[in-house]
Amino acid sequence: MRFARAAEKIILTQCSLAGSVATLPDEDIFGWDLFVEFPKEKFDGSPEDRPPRKKAYVKVKSTITKYGKSKIKLSNIQEAVTSHDPWFIFMVMKDKTIRGIHVWGDLLTSWLKLIRKSGIDSKELHKEKLIFTFDTSTQIHQNVSEWMLNEIDTVGINYVDAKTKVIQTSGYESGGATGKLLLENIDQDKLARAFLGLEKQIPVSQFSITRTRFGLSDPTPFVDTDKGLLTFNPNPVEQCELRFKGPLTEPSIAMSGDIYAYKPITNTTKRGYIRFSAPPLEIVADSNGKYDFNFNFEEAGRLPFSRWLSYATIISWSSFGPVDVKITSRDEIFVGARLDLTPSEIHHNIKRLCAVVMAIRDAARTANFAAPDFEIADFDNSAEQADAFAAALSNENLYGFWAPLDDAPAKFTSLAYTTVVSFPHLSIGCVITRTILTDETLEGTRKVSAGPPVIREAIFRPHFSKNMASSLEAFCDGLISAMDDDERVLKVEDFHDAIRPREANQLTL
Repeated sequence: MRFARAAEKIILTQCSLAGSVATLPDEDIFGWDLFVEFPKEKFDGSPEDRPPRKKAYVKVKSTITKYGKSKIKLSNIQEAVTSHDPWFIFMVMKDKTIRGIHVWGDLLTSWLKLIRKSGIDSKELHKEKLIFTFDTSTQIHQNVSEWMLNEIDTVGINYVDAKTKVIQTSGYESGGATGKLLLENIDQDKLARAFLGLEKQIPVSQFSITRTRFGLSDPTPFVDTDKGLLTFNPNPVEQCELRFKGPLTEPSIAMSGDIYAYKPITNTTKRGYIRFSAPPLEIVADSNGKYDFNFNFEEAGRLPFSRWLSYATIISWSSFGPVDVKITSRDEIFVGARLDLTPSEIHHNIKRLCAVVMAIRDAARTANFAAPDFEIADFDNSAEQADAFAAALSNENLYGFWAPLDDAPAKFTSLAYTTVVSFPHLSIGCVITRTILTDETLEGTRKVSAGPPVIREAIFRPHFSKNMASSLEAFCDGLISAMDDDERVLKVEDFHDAIRPREANQLTL
């Protein structure tokens, strides 16, 4: 009998003596020489709950020399390190002593790396062999079946899960891939805006990802493209409080916000970039410490009306001079500055928006109504109506003109009119009166000025109300009829048409 076959018989016999069943394969095509099923373990539960027998795959080597060296095909090693079951390799020495190794621990990891490198080098595994030495420390001094069971039990209760974890995670300690990314038309400021969350996407001219394991990269990337977009979605690093102070006669305004920060890796001398965000307000400091103050309504989303009112108030304060702002986080002052927003620096559309917000505030106070949340699209979709509504409730004087004089009415002491604005989620209607301050005729044109508005009635409906206008007109007519005889009231039949062709505080009557 060949010594190699005799070696297998020695292992098989020892397994049988321990009550294990060792089976020879019909053909040696899977890299193992024996499939071992160990004796059933004691189990006190229901028969159907009994766990399956423990099992293992065995490779048997032999030598007729005194040295424990052997060659193992890499294809056999691949089977051992990719199987989730236990694998053992035995060397039967010339004197019939047995040496053995358990494919586990550092050996499993090193062989996984070996197979990885061989695959990258495009080696044919069944043609490559590894010289392995079974030194004297691997000699087994007990029944090989019992030794294998002890090795399996040492790993833990669930051997398959433990080995699966090693197979799936080893070699990824430093990451599972390397990448290459080239950005188009990028400078430091634009990149900083992206990391601060102010730029959502940046064009990419090249992007590739190559898998790595054990520090060894695949020959080719598994993702490779020459065009795309890099999307940024940063998280704030801290929360903060922004406190604004305007005229001495008004209370300060405090609001919560988020802090975003970015400092380039190559920047060792300058400070980093920082963003204080309290939508729609954005305050950004560049690497030179210069602060930029702006509104980003499109990204703000739906906000409580109180937040819109706070910003409208801050903008209104700017007409009186610089606005003090202090930004703190955990009681530490980050910023203490004066925002000098001269009227020329405030965009016309922001002024219009603030006027609408202030008008809604005044109407809500009269009606004792808590205005709902708004987003910028609500104001944009109702811009024409909203502008007229804001003019109707503006605290600035209104001016009425008649030309030719034949169309002018008799002298009157006050104006009365109605105004309605409909947003997608809210309708507001008001009845307004204004006292006439001056009435004069100059060069064929009669001009009257009317003072601040008095809101006689304010109605809020959480939907479009087609009957609101007629109800307000009826209220206005009743109000005029109930006034004293010495009150001469001119009713503006269609305030929105009268105000629309002129400037915001001028009526064509």
